Amino acid sequence: MGKVFCTSDHHFGHAKIIEYANRPYNSVEEMDEDLIKRWNETVSNDDIVFHLGDFAFGSVEKQKSYFDRLHGVKYLILGNHDCSASRMERIGFINPVKNHMCRYGDIDIHMVHNPDHAKGLAIEEIVLFGHLHNTKSQKYDNMYTWVNCCVENWDYRPVSMDDILASIGKRLIVSIFGLNEIFKVKND
Repeated sequence: MGKVFCTSDHHFGHAKIIEYANRPYNSVEEMDEDLIKRWNETVSNDDIVFHLGDFAFGSVEKQKSYFDRLHGVKYLILGNHDCSASRMERIGFINPVKNHMCRYGDIDIHMVHNPDHAKGLAIEEIVLFGHLHNTKSQKYDNMYTWVNCCVENWDYRPVSMDDILASIGKRLIVSIFGLNEIFKVKND
């Protein structure tokens, strides 16, 4: 088995997302091709990818055409633009669900599309989410174990679970020792 990755909010086929999320592309075709290239540079066919929602726009056939070009074994946490689980299964995703709890080594991880749907969890629990794109959220940016996995925050590519956990560790250490101002650490 390969590595485990998370990612979110590709919005393949959605021209307006370039403006909404201030993406560095001149056209939806340029965006789609670059996102596919970056995904495949990062993920191998043996890797597992948890996509945290809002995969693509368009018909099932159009979305499947994106899906089929991407490396890895792909699971989906349903986003607000993903329609039904049965539709996303037809595209190729394994077991699309609204939220997912899993263990990575000894660590419990909760995955959702919208961080507001993870209410009731303690601040120290690890929550991976999307939906917010590159907008800042005072509420979630201060929760050091909650990570925004939207592509805009990770060089427009999936991020490995090991890199996510390293990011959380760094943020926790900096916050515990009050080093935020010294290191100018930003939440990923």
